[in-house]
Amino acid sequence: MRIGSPASTSKFPTAYTNVTLRNNIMRGALRAGLYIDRTRVNVTLTNNTIDGPATQGIWITSGVTGTGTFRGNKVRNLRSGQVATQNDSPTTFGVTR
Repeated sequence: MRIGSPASTSKFPTAYTNVTLRNNIMRGALRAGLYIDRTRVNVTLTNNTIDGPATQGIWITSGVTGTGTFRGNKVRNLRSGQVATQNDSPTTFGVTR
C-alpha cells in the first residue's frame, strides 16, 4: 500500500494528505507492506497487521514531511535482515508510538 501527497500538477499541489488506517491486514507485499513517500503526509495507523512483506514492514522514504501516529500495529513474518519500520526522514517526519 502506498501513501503519498498530490502531484505538483494537481489542482491542490500543496494540500496535505491525511490518512487513517484501522484494523486492516496487509499480506504478501512485493516491497514494503506500507510505503509512505512525498511530502505533506499525516498518517494514523491503529491495530493493523502487515504480514510477510518482501522488504520493510513500513517504509518512510527520504524527503517525506508530516507526522505519523502508529499504535497497536504488528509486522509479522519479516524476511531475514529486514526491519519492521524504516524512517528515512527522521528530522521531517515524526513518528509517535
